[in-house]
Amino acid sequence: PDGLVGKDGLVEIKCPNTTTHLDYLLADQVPTEYYKQMQMQLWVTDREWCDFISYDPRMPEKKRLMVVRTHRNKELINQIENGKTCKASELVGLLIGKRLLEKNIQKVVFDKKNKPYHGRIKALAEGARKAGLIF
Repeated sequence: PDGLVGKDGLVEIKCPNTTTHLDYLLADQVPTEYYKQMQMQLWVTDREWCDFISYDPRMPEKKRLMVVRTHRNKELINQIENGKTCKASELVGLLIGKRLLEKNIQKVVFDKKNKPYHGRIKALAEGARKAGLIF
């Protein structure tokens, strides 16, 4: 995310070209291409909502800023946690682990502030461990 808001929120901020900003204004919803990304951010940060913000200073003042709030989609997050994305995350962790070891980095800290990690995050960590990283 581009920022944290209080205990429950996030912000995802875009400053697109005018045509894209107009598309966002007309749709008046979180663009499809960012929806899953925002849901992943909510899942990883354990937050409840995320504001999608689009800003274009070239627009008339009343049309420069668009803010659309989206809340956690538990069904989608469940699919992400239990789906094929976990295997992909494990492969990413394996690659990260190998690259760190090539740079002589053998120990890392994975801190979620005493919260358990699961799903994609857990798979990423397992992949890094398989590569030989020490947590």
